[in-house]
Amino acid sequence: PGSFALASGLNLLVIDRLPAELRSKLHGKSVAIVVTDVAFEFAFRVQGSRCVAMGSVGQPDLKLAATAADFAAIAAGTADADTLFFQRRLVIEGDVELATELKHSLDAIEFPRLRWLLRAVVERLPGAGAM
Repeated sequence: PGSFALASGLNLLVIDRLPAELRSKLHGKSVAIVVTDVAFEFAFRVQGSRCVAMGSVGQPDLKLAATAADFAAIAAGTADADTLFFQRRLVIEGDVELATELKHSLDAIEFPRLRWLLRAVVERLPGAGAM
């Protein structure tokens, strides 16, 4: 259910806003997002211009791992993914070049209402002052 919800959200909010060249590079790629502090994994595959939920991915093309608070802070815009990567709080495995290109494209997309809501949530998380 979590992977389906994430894939649906990406389909509604993100995938069509990515550059066509990047969507082409993502086609057929599997992605795993691991939330380390709750041992939960979201998995999906990009098929054309859609994200399709997967039950699990043995060896994903791209794997991102971090705590829930760090992922929320990245999405809210209160933490920089590059900084968290160099602090080893965000782990990237697989196609790092693709991850970098995706990060830059996501940074260019404006989500003012969503980021405002996420910031409100992040501020209430335990350890929020450490971010």
